[in-house]
Amino acid sequence: MLDNYINPFFSKFTNVQEQELYQDIIVEAIGIYGMEVYYIPRNLVNFDQLYLTDDQSTYTTPIQVPIFIENVDGFQGQKDIFTKFGLEIRDQVTLSMAKRTFDRVIKPITGQERPLEGDLIYFTVNKKVFQIKFTNNKEIFYPLGVLPLFRLTLELLEYSDETFNTGIPEIDELQRVASLNVLDNVYTSESGNILTTENNDKLTVEKYDEQNIDPVADTSYLNKEEVGVLDFSETNAFGYAEDN
Repeated sequence: MLDNYINPFFSKFTNVQEQELYQDIIVEAIGIYGMEVYYIPRNLVNFDQLYLTDDQSTYTTPIQVPIFIENVDGFQGQKDIFTKFGLEIRDQVTLSMAKRTFDRVIKPITGQERPLEGDLIYFTVNKKVFQIKFTNNKEIFYPLGVLPLFRLTLELLEYSDETFNTGIPEIDELQRVASLNVLDNVYTSESGNILTTENNDKLTVEKYDEQNIDPVADTSYLNKEEVGVLDFSETNAFGYAEDN
């Protein structure tokens, strides 16, 4: 009789009371086992439609919300690696945020339907700023007919000339430290200690300071050498120049 139909006497996806109970349990569990962080939405200033980026983004509105950290054993990702550009810290963390919490706390302020890639999460425990790289809103696929939570994948923020005006000193200080002394900011451990060699020498000794930069670089040597290499003539742009 019911070979071609779902049993109509059991409602798994339309029972509002059970849906509310399920979300209550998730919110309560995050409230017990989770921690409080600041969710900081990104304000787009000059969004590039081609590359889908905005290097002039601003962050001004911290919103305190509870979350649950999935990585109980510590940070994930590639962590600290050496590349041709030096040491890069690529810590990743996965956390869960109740959808009802987002809808009631964050959505009325931002108008967003979900946490967006590019928004920030500030952890008050270790005072680190992470950026949302991916939002999975279907990790738990419609139990009882609702989406109970968002699962966010975050990576340690790599400062790129964004503007912070959140009122939280630890966050706003990030742009000053990063812009005036980039290399010292990069070559530090997670705890903020300066990385050294076996001889206790700093890995970086040069500093980037806007007040001590020569706006005109010394290019006299290059200008002299290029005369004997490149000849930008109409006939042969890359031919050898004749000796004068």
